[in-house]
Amino acid sequence: ALLFRNEYPLQDRLFYTELNTSVMEACESLSYNLLITSTFYKDNRLTFSDVLRSDMLDGILSYGDIDRAVLSELEALHIPIIVLDSSRRSGDNCLSVQVDYEHAAYSATRHLLDLGHQDIAFIGNNKQHDFNLLVFEGFRRATSEAKIALGTNRIQLNVYDEESLGSCIDEALSGPQLPTALFCATDFYAMRALRKLYHKGIRVPEDISVIGIDDVLSSKYLIPALTTMAVDRQEMGR
Repeated sequence: ALLFRNEYPLQDRLFYTELNTSVMEACESLSYNLLITSTFYKDNRLTFSDVLRSDMLDGILSYGDIDRAVLSELEALHIPIIVLDSSRRSGDNCLSVQVDYEHAAYSATRHLLDLGHQDIAFIGNNKQHDFNLLVFEGFRRATSEAKIALGTNRIQLNVYDEESLGSCIDEALSGPQLPTALFCATDFYAMRALRKLYHKGIRVPEDISVIGIDDVLSSKYLIPALTTMAVDRQEMGR
């Protein structure tokens, strides 16, 4: 069973919809049956599909940093669990397939630095979620090694929804001069940034460069196509 939570934000749904495809292809190649089910909260009570409590399942796949209340319920089923795209560095007892997001962010930032960028803005989230911590740490490590001091408005960590994302981009662009590059923690943030820059009459890449992480399918169809760090979803699913 593939456990798909219905509260995923849009930015995660873009990534996980593509991961669904690789999981389905892997199951088909192994002659495994795949059931897609969900978990959700109803009246503040965690609700599971009945299929998870049936005797049909040999294993469960879940995406992202699984809620510990959900994990506790799943462990009580005594069915093997693997979490795909987990960012947790500790605390979970189940197996997981992880992406080195700290290294991805470091490599993306180094790419900008190697191109000569010295004034780079960061667009991210400061929730205590290991993905956010890892991405910012990779960015911070690369800029620190390059001995770059960034203005306080260049570090925007208050992205919680689409409205706050727009505000963070505006704030990052403020000041007597534009940053020369925007580092966005996800492709979703980067795609929104490209749209806002277009409406402001700011050219990419002539006036400012933009980079993201994930390499979601839609990123290559933007104008200009988005520079991004690829995450191998085919290998993750396999």
